[in-house]
Amino acid sequence: MQLSASVSPYQTQQLPSYQTRQLHLKRAPSSRLFLQKATPPPCSSSQSNRLLARTTSGSTSVLPVPRLIQYYNEVQHPARANRRYSLCISDFVNEAIQAFACGFNEVQLEKEVAASVKKQQEDNPGSMQDFDQEDCIRCIMIVWTTLVISPKTVRRWAIEKPISDATFKLWRGFCTMIVSAYFERRMAWFPIDRLSMELAASQDLVETHDRVAERARIVFTVLETVYPQFPSA
Repeated sequence: MQLSASVSPYQTQQLPSYQTRQLHLKRAPSSRLFLQKATPPPCSSSQSNRLLARTTSGSTSVLPVPRLIQYYNEVQHPARANRRYSLCISDFVNEAIQAFACGFNEVQLEKEVAASVKKQQEDNPGSMQDFDQEDCIRCIMIVWTTLVISPKTVRRWAIEKPISDATFKLWRGFCTMIVSAYFERRMAWFPIDRLSMELAASQDLVETHDRVAERARIVFTVLETVYPQFPSA
């Protein structure tokens, strides 16, 4: 899905079918979907105070970096963690959504992840040997890009952009294709070939189908978390 070059990266248009459904639901208060209000941020008031303190002093962090790293490793090695892949993806996405809602941004995330990896390497040498720091951050950016694009998202306790314009442009097309399919056509999956072509065109990035499918799974998990519209198994 191509967006006009004149549109600012953060000026995403509402999806027509979603607008129509939203107007319809306002006339039907008994609808189950109408009762789904904006998801409140998972940060407590004390966490928000610590967040403000961290912004000014840099001495406190509420970003769940260790858990994000742990869940990312479990996504990459579910058998090693003795957990189902779907649960690993869900836990990773939920932690990334919480970080988004608490007001953290891309620059803070990169610093926190680097510091956490360094500390874990010092405490337990070799423990982070197979950890891909860049890909971990990339997956979190996919979650945040999806939340920015989606017409149904979570409340964010910050006025700063969560991701840079450059990063947003990289993943906007990929995430928009899936978000549009999810809300407009109620698709629970998307053709991997088309997503691979989008990555190759927008990022000059050629990835294996299993990697593209994993990134698509992350986007769909975000959407199912903030706006479920399919019965759970």
